[in-house]
Amino acid sequence: MTTLSLAATRRVFLLGLSAAALVRSGVIARAVTPPSRPNFTGRWHIVPQASDLHAKAPDDVVHIIEHKDPDLTIHSVHTINGSTTASDLHYYTDGRVSRRATAGVETETAAHWDGTALVIRTDGHNAGGEKFYGEARWSLSDDRQTLTIATRLGGPRGDFALKQVCARETT
Repeated sequence: MTTLSLAATRRVFLLGLSAAALVRSGVIARAVTPPSRPNFTGRWHIVPQASDLHAKAPDDVVHIIEHKDPDLTIHSVHTINGSTTASDLHYYTDGRVSRRATAGVETETAAHWDGTALVIRTDGHNAGGEKFYGEARWSLSDDRQTLTIATRLGGPRGDFALKQVCARETT
């Protein structure tokens, strides 16, 4: 067994006291675990009375989401005035850009995490060359049963905000 000299023992003791004092004073902070990122996988139905879409509320909106970070795939079905349309989107939550061109509209979208919220930013231009943007902030309630998508849209006709609140379908 190794024996420490008196000087070495004193240094170890003083270092221990110094570290303890720093921890107590907050200079050395405890390791903080970042909040876990939510998983949006599920089938979600719009809650029209909780949403703010600045227009006539749709008859129904259903999002079927498959989320395996960093892949996020969304199949949406919108029913408005009895007419139903569907769309499929795919994003990467790690900031990679997704490009899409449909009916003269070209977009570039990148998604990234901001704490426990997923931010999806789309920039594009329409067939007339007008630029527009959309930024959606996705968040889940603490009980993971409510998905809120707060969106800011902007373009040549002005800027406005929308909020879509969806409830998780239970099986």
